[in-house]
Amino acid sequence: MSYNEDEFGPATSSPRQEASLTPQRTVKALIRKGEEYYFAECVEIAVVTQGKTLDETLANLQEAVALHLEGEDPAEFGLGVKRLL
Repeated sequence: MSYNEDEFGPATSSPRQEASLTPQRTVKALIRKGEEYYFAECVEIAVVTQGKTLDETLANLQEAVALHLEGEDPAEFGLGVKRLL
């Protein structure tokens, strides 16, 4: 027996399958406070940085992520074009 799109409508995937195919817009990072510096490490991509303040660390992290992905296809990392950090 074959699937007939005219009879049953277009094939759809489950929400779980669709979520795994949808590019994410966020880059997750862990930030820890050391004795003198804050340290930030991205979860999905190989980016680490540091800063004396939390604001400086976040600014450094945004710059490091942008440089890491510069000239790359964001889809290769499972990311959408417009990314949030």
